[in-house]
Amino acid sequence: LICVSQPLADYYRRLPLLGRKTHVVPNAIIQDEELDNQQLRAARPAARQELAARHGLDPDALWAAVVGRLVPVKNHRLAIDAAAALGERGLQVVIVGGGPLEQELHGLVRQRGLEGRVIFTGQVEEMDRIYQAADLMMLTSHSEGSPMVVLEAMSFGVPVLATAVGGVPDVVRDGDNGLLIPADDLGACVAGLERLLADEGLARRMGETALHMSRTELHASRWAERHIQLYEAALA
Repeated sequence: LICVSQPLADYYRRLPLLGRKTHVVPNAIIQDEELDNQQLRAARPAARQELAARHGLDPDALWAAVVGRLVPVKNHRLAIDAAAALGERGLQVVIVGGGPLEQELHGLVRQRGLEGRVIFTGQVEEMDRIYQAADLMMLTSHSEGSPMVVLEAMSFGVPVLATAVGGVPDVVRDGDNGLLIPADDLGACVAGLERLLADEGLARRMGETALHMSRTELHASRWAERHIQLYEAALA
């Protein structure tokens, strides 16, 4: 049995006959085109200009992308609360996606007077532009498996601030390629954002590490290699 996260594997290892037959292989990222750091930096100004014009974003602000369906388990409210707590700190939270909570979340943003600090883009076809333009990514979920949006952000050299749920700690290493926080912890979320906002060098180093990981241990070729090794061992 191959699981995408350690918590999922731990669950199945408790079941009869599966203990030694359960393995973890995190999801991997496949890209049509792999850009290096220099190419990603070169693509960034045009992506920011395009998104600023399309969605009314401030091109001089720092953009924290929150990507995912607007459903309760994604806990977008935490990102909105963090934006409110930070106040006028030059950060815009960019919520990408649609879903059943769309009207409720829009209403919450209006109620709290955050229209200029929390921006909803709706569904976006060309996600590459979001990742090219973002300064960081936030994952605020109550629960996850092995979220592809984290891998996608890493493949563009974007540092990740994420809740330590499900398989997220398998790919986000606290202080290395991103920051991990407890689920639904507003104080930790705000502190993490403040840390990244205050230290541009730290955010850049985390992004570079994330990019390197996406090209090595989290690359699709490594994912395939791990599966082949497990199949060969099972047949031996």
